[in-house]
Amino acid sequence: MTKRKSLFLVAILATLCSCRAQQPDWSKSKNWKVYAITGQKIFNLSSDTLQALSRKALDNDSLHYFLSKATIVPKERTPVWMGAYLSSYETEDGKEKKVEISDYGGFFYDEASELYYVIPRSISNEWMDYISTQVTLLRSKK
Repeated sequence: MTKRKSLFLVAILATLCSCRAQQPDWSKSKNWKVYAITGQKIFNLSSDTLQALSRKALDNDSLHYFLSKATIVPKERTPVWMGAYLSSYETEDGKEKKVEISDYGGFFYDEASELYYVIPRSISNEWMDYISTQVTLLRSKK
């Protein structure tokens, strides 16, 4: 292979790698919501269908506190789902992004970055209590 072709391939690979989704800046996320829908169907919904669902606003400061402590789960340790809540947030530029939150394991999946995150064990019960309480309040308004 010629030097020119090699450089071209390296440039293409570098471009492809840099196009991967970026980790969100959680401190700039806003308008967090949780939805009154659970089960397998949450994984099949797209972000643009969320407007039609019953929802409850979450406290941005509370979410920022928890998310500031979250760490990325390595790809080789992808968690197993047993149950989940549907949530969403807006990015700094106003785009709505979908998040699936485990209802038992202290982890969540951000569809925009295609990454799993885990809340530290020291605050995971508080995190799960907060989310489940908000879902319960939403369902009780129906």
